[in-house]
Amino acid sequence: MKKTLLLTAAVFCAPSFANQNYMALELGAGEYNMSGNLYDATKKHSKEIKETGLIGLKAGRYLNENIRVYGYLQANPGTEIDHLGYDGRSRVKEKHDAAELGAGADYLHHITKQFYLLSGANLGIYRDEMEYSFDGGAEKAKDKNTGAVLGANLGMGYHFTEKFSMELGYRYSHYINNEHDFYINGQKATINFDGSHVGYVNASYSF
Repeated sequence: MKKTLLLTAAVFCAPSFANQNYMALELGAGEYNMSGNLYDATKKHSKEIKETGLIGLKAGRYLNENIRVYGYLQANPGTEIDHLGYDGRSRVKEKHDAAELGAGADYLHHITKQFYLLSGANLGIYRDEMEYSFDGGAEKAKDKNTGAVLGANLGMGYHFTEKFSMELGYRYSHYINNEHDFYINGQKATINFDGSHVGYVNASYSF
């Protein structure tokens, strides 16, 4: 009986990560929530502008076995597309780039010694740039935004060793006031990146 209790404790107790530092590399893909009259007018020609990917680096610390905090730097690789303008004659090139810097925290719930579920939130600053060029660059327009981003994530992870783990999850991010304004033929045209839905995978090392 004593051996059975010891075995059960070994299986269901979480490994001790308290006061350990960690670093993680993260990759992801998903799409933006978008709005604005310019987006509505061009979306059937430029569906790819909704697509997003990410590469991120996190550095943080486990405060105890269930809570960790981190800082992060994230880049969304630029999307560039070329299509026929909505007037049916001009060529339009769209280019979008984004990046984030911020901090977050996760709560980890261990199912077994190796497998765990997690939920978390993050707060950061985004930099977002949208550029249009017309007819081979004869005319260009660019707009940049900087603002706050709020995020929430859910996921699962697995400790392969005491040092190495991998996670799979979903993150929603909301960008505050990420509105790009352009003027076409004297009329205001807007394209807004309101939020994003991203699936991600990461690998982390504790030390």
